[in-house]
Amino acid sequence: MPFKKVLIALDSDAVAIHAAEVGVELAHAVGAEIALVSVMDRSAAEIAAPEMPRDELLAESRDHALRVIAEWAPKLVPRGAAESFT
Repeated sequence: MPFKKVLIALDSDAVAIHAAEVGVELAHAVGAEIALVSVMDRSAAEIAAPEMPRDELLAESRDHALRVIAEWAPKLVPRGAAESFT
């Protein structure tokens, strides 16, 4: 069964970036579209910053995810060739 889309999770960790590069290579090799996603464990964030209001924590987490995607997407895939999800 051919791949139509390769979903690649991003964060700023070097291992994750290498895995993303491999995912991009796979997508190119099989002619698949690329979708980038950045995911955060909400419960871990709440433990790390228990004093922060939940809405503020979620907004900060989303902003961080968008920054990671904005930083790495141009380095990984050609302009406009990937969807992104946060």
